[in-house]
Amino acid sequence: MRSLALASLAIICSTCTLSAEPPKVVEEFKGQVSSVTEGDMLQLMRDKETITIRLEGIDAPEKNQSFGDKAKAALAAMTSGKTVTIKKTSADKYGRIIGYVVADGVEVNAKLVEDGFAWHFKKYNDEKRFAELELQARQAKRGLWSEANPLPPWDYRALPKTPGASNPAATATDRK
Repeated sequence: MRSLALASLAIICSTCTLSAEPPKVVEEFKGQVSSVTEGDMLQLMRDKETITIRLEGIDAPEKNQSFGDKAKAALAAMTSGKTVTIKKTSADKYGRIIGYVVADGVEVNAKLVEDGFAWHFKKYNDEKRFAELELQARQAKRGLWSEANPLPPWDYRALPKTPGASNPAATATDRK
């Protein structure tokens, strides 16, 4: 009986998490994208200053990971050279602005998840829409979900680094 109660509580709590509201936007501004660093990070010019933007709610494959170059190319295709709107939600410990990026009326963060170029970064964001977009991309086997067991970037970053290794872990199957 106790295990049934705990299971019910877990289901209720997981539902609560999935219905969470997006993080509050604390500032909104525009800037021109000058470069795309990774699949979830870009730089833009604002008032003659270069600002690094980390996309809210997502985590894209690292450069040396499978789909790392494709995720970067997807972000670049949507934003490079364009004037975009940044909806800042916070800043990280490295001084980067974390926020939503809107280009040509499209929220880029959500589009990258929808197209299978990024994971919903549940550790830092519990938006239901990102969870749903990731699930749809998985089911449709879009982008990185075309692989059998794509390795999340947070797991990739946690792997021991081998000096001189170019791609120590492209997918989860490589770890076995």
